[in-house]
Amino acid sequence: MKNSIRILTAAVLCALLAGCGKEQAQPQSDESVPVYEINVADLIAGTTAQPQIIATGTIAQDAAAETVTEAAVTDADGQPAAGSEAAQENPASAEIPAEVQSGDGYEIAQIFDADGFAAVSCTGTVTAPDGLNLRESPGTGGKKITLLEDGTAVEVLGLKVSGNLYDYNDRWLKVRADGQEGYALAEYIAVECSTPAAQLSEQERAALGTVLYYQAMHLYPDYHRHAGPRGEYLDQFKEGFCRVVTKGNANDALTLENLKKEFHRYFSADCENDLDRCYIEDMGKLYVLVGYGDNVSTDYVLPNRMTAQSDTELKFDILVHHHPEFVDEEFPEWVHDTFRLVYEDGSWKTAEIKEEY
Repeated sequence: MKNSIRILTAAVLCALLAGCGKEQAQPQSDESVPVYEINVADLIAGTTAQPQIIATGTIAQDAAAETVTEAAVTDADGQPAAGSEAAQENPASAEIPAEVQSGDGYEIAQIFDADGFAAVSCTGTVTAPDGLNLRESPGTGGKKITLLEDGTAVEVLGLKVSGNLYDYNDRWLKVRADGQEGYALAEYIAVECSTPAAQLSEQERAALGTVLYYQAMHLYPDYHRHAGPRGEYLDQFKEGFCRVVTKGNANDALTLENLKKEFHRYFSADCENDLDRCYIEDMGKLYVLVGYGDNVSTDYVLPNRMTAQSDTELKFDILVHHHPEFVDEEFPEWVHDTFRLVYEDGSWKTAEIKEEY
């Protein structure tokens, strides 16, 4: 597992661990960022085109842990605002080259039905301190059913893509909680699956890998920077480390031991050293190494194929596209990454993931 972070929108400066990867030229302002779109129908058909720039706008985090909104770009339902650049223009773009998509294995596009839905059978836990909206349909325009409290256990029924698979605003999980079914943003549900590979179809294995890949992309840096989804910084520093405590209660101390237990619910023992080198404990206080990464030039990432499968391991090819304006001989436009799951201690866990910044 590589210690780096991929963020899917350009021109975002992220607080990361020390030890960044190769620095690339980046957009200079975060006041105006491109908004991209991939057509789900094309994705399902296996003819996904390079994302199209449909608008520009600023990115802001919604107070309720549900979504990121594109200011001055979308309306209340998440659709292009009337009269906006997004509503008027949809420039053509080149398709992904056939040689980039080629390879052996089960194509991830096959997991989705015509409506962009893929069945998944898992359990999950809400990880949103302010609660998470359960809606009748995917998207912020869907009618609210209820607010799922932080820590609520849910049954995960499937993955629904409402727009772009690579955009976490468009990845929704169909869940059942307290007898009610609906959709909630996948980013705020920690998913676990204990079903052995022998009991999963090939489609279910590929769908599971897709869900857990994007989860790992979210949880892995979260553990590194904030002591997991429930940790937060305090303004207390020690030799390049910043103190972290349980979110919402500054007096509730975290320990490296209980942090490891939580981390290894989702990540394999193959990652044993990942937290040891990032955290220190001193006088009953836990500190995390902090630093600043570069602006990112990754355009988007998509699980491409399940390339190997056995009773204890699932391996995936991940397709990475970089912004063309930053491409040079040493920094190609298209890159293939590897993602690997292993069945360990009775559940599927991430054993290998590459995250760039």
